[in-house]
Amino acid sequence: MKFVWPPLINALDERTQKIADGLAAAEKGKAELAVVNKQVEQTLVQAREQGQQRVAEAEKRAQAAAEEIKRNAQSEAARIVTQAQAQAEQQFVAARQALRNEVAELAVKGAEQILRREIDTTQNRALTMAELATLARPYAEALFQVAQGSDLAAWSGWLQQLAHIASLPEVHAVVTNPKIERAQIYELLLSGVTLPAAAEPAEQLNNLVQILTDMHRLHVLNEIAAQFDALKNASEGAADALITSAFELEGEALSTLLVALERKFGCKLKPHVTIDPTLIGGICVTVGDKVHDTSVRTRLAQMRSALTA
Repeated sequence: MKFVWPPLINALDERTQKIADGLAAAEKGKAELAVVNKQVEQTLVQAREQGQQRVAEAEKRAQAAAEEIKRNAQSEAARIVTQAQAQAEQQFVAARQALRNEVAELAVKGAEQILRREIDTTQNRALTMAELATLARPYAEALFQVAQGSDLAAWSGWLQQLAHIASLPEVHAVVTNPKIERAQIYELLLSGVTLPAAAEPAEQLNNLVQILTDMHRLHVLNEIAAQFDALKNASEGAADALITSAFELEGEALSTLLVALERKFGCKLKPHVTIDPTLIGGICVTVGDKVHDTSVRTRLAQMRSALTA
């Protein structure tokens, strides 16, 4: 037996040593794992902190950019307001000076005679326009009835071309020459019109030219074209606005004025702007038979009337 125990004891000792070594290795691995976990946790904390820092920096940059945009917008708005106020002040000063000059001139020249002459001229012009409107109305209404359902804009263009040709002095000389054949006159008037390809519109235009020529009413073509456009605009829910201004009127100023005028007249307006320095200041707007006159010239006329009453 004494030979059996030593090998067994050695085997047990070796086994015990291996177990001890395994436990030691496990403890070492556990310690290393703990270190790695701690490092990972630290890395995650650092990553979170860096992410939060970057988000904070991005928010700060965005806020700074927004503040800069806001400051620029406020500065631009202030500049526009200041410029508009300066322009308004200049117009006011000019109008006030013009008013003083007009009143002084009125006192020197004699207000009553000036006013009477202006009123007579206005009345005569109004009578002439009324007569033209009366003559042109049945033609414009008949043409509009014919043109409905087709290209109204094209009809408007044809009538404007005819009116322009008839208003030329050389054409008037031919039309009033008794030696010229009627057929030649018809041909001359229609030669400058881009006639439609369709037979019916071309025939209607030809009939119109013949009737107006034979009845010596070519002078009402402008009014016929104007009334046709008025009927066209009414069918489209719009109207022509003849805007006369003492100064240049375009861009944002015209857009702003148009919004106010459409609100006043209650319809969509198609602006036609002309410049008339004799208005001195303000505007005169004509929409159909309605007139909105805020010009300095008209106010001066009202002052003349009050002074001579």
